[in-house]
Parts: sequence; structure tokens; C-alpha cells
Amino acid sequence: MDESSQFNLRLSEIEWSDHQIPKLLNQFRELVVVESAQQNLTKLLSGNDFFDGHILDSLELQRSGWIDQPWLDWGTGGGIPGIPVQIISNQSYPAVLLDSEKRKADFVGAAIQKLGLKSTTAQWGRLEELKRVPPILVVRAVGATEKLLRLALVCSTWNKLILLKGPKFEEEWSHCFQIVKHARLKIARQHEYRVGKESKIRRLIEITRVPRGTLID
Repeated sequence: MDESSQFNLRLSEIEWSDHQIPKLLNQFRELVVVESAQQNLTKLLSGNDFFDGHILDSLELQRSGWIDQPWLDWGTGGGIPGIPVQIISNQSYPAVLLDSEKRKADFVGAAIQKLGLKSTTAQWGRLEELKRVPPILVVRAVGATEKLLRLALVCSTWNKLILLKGPKFEEEWSHCFQIVKHARLKIARQHEYRVGKESKIRRLIEITRVPRGTLID
């Protein structure tokens, strides 16, 4: 079985709300595979790896219901999780897919056009350079949580930060005490799930701002 067929087989495991979703996800994977021969987008290119490593994260994020306003995919890379989430959700909310590398941002912009995602845009730049961002930030970057928080706090217009993290999040969070206290942040919700044959632990973490006058747990 070739990789495209394997990917389609994995997609068939899910009951999608629209029959166009598997078609668009397959088209997106093919775009990523072709572009990855030109630049480093992802090493997870096989049918199984792409599904377990990228689609499942995106599916869990969309199913969480936490994206309930316009949002920004910070450090989107090859367009993940931004493009799959927008496909799966039928673009319920407008999204900006941001990356600091121009070649990646250019690829994502071209992919968005080819997939016909009219409420989704790509942007080249750094988050800390933006004057205004959407209400929700989503980041799947591998950077330490403390560093991500410091960069995110340069922007004042977001009210929800959603992190996609692995099992070491608690250790990273323990190093964030001072910045969390000063910036009045809290973990509002967490969602744990497992992916792949090795059943690796993945987490969605929703971080919100605590209003003045409210005690921080």
C-alpha cells in the first residue's frame, strides 16, 4: 500500500462532518510532501506518521471547542495545526498562520490558496513584532513554556493562549512561577490524549489572563 493510500485509510477511521474534509487533508499532505523536498517542513511525511503526528493534534484541538474566536497559529511551520484545523472546522473562525521564516510563510500562503481556505491567511514575521494579534494564540512549538510566555506577553491583545505540549509540561510550568504571578496568568483547562502506536501522551493547555481583583489559584 502506498503512503497516500495509507493516509486515506487512517483518515477513514474518523467520522468526518463533511465528506470534503478527507479530500482536503489528503491534498494538504501531498503539498507538504512535495515542498519538504525543497525545505525542511516536517520529517513526519509517511501516511501513518503524518496522521499520528499532525492530524490527531489538529483534530483534538478542533474537538476541544477552545477555539471560539479568531485565532493565530504561532510558528505554523508547514501550516500545522492551522491548516488542518481550518479544514476540519470548515473555517468556523478566521485564522492567521504566522511563521518567522519567509519560505515557510510563502508555502503556507500558497497552500491556503490551493485549498480554497478563504477565511485563513498566512503571515511572515515574529509575534513580538506585531502590534495586534487575534484573541486566541495557538502554539505547537517545541520551545520552553517560560520563553513562549515571555514572547507572548509582548502582545497585549490576546486573552487565551493554547499550548500543545508533551508529558514534561508540569516541569516546564514549575519554572514559570514568577512570570505567571506578575502577568496574572492561570491554567484554565487541560486535556490529555494519546497518539501513535507508542501511545505517546499529548496535552492541550489553555492559559488565560486573571482579571485584576481576582485571586489567582
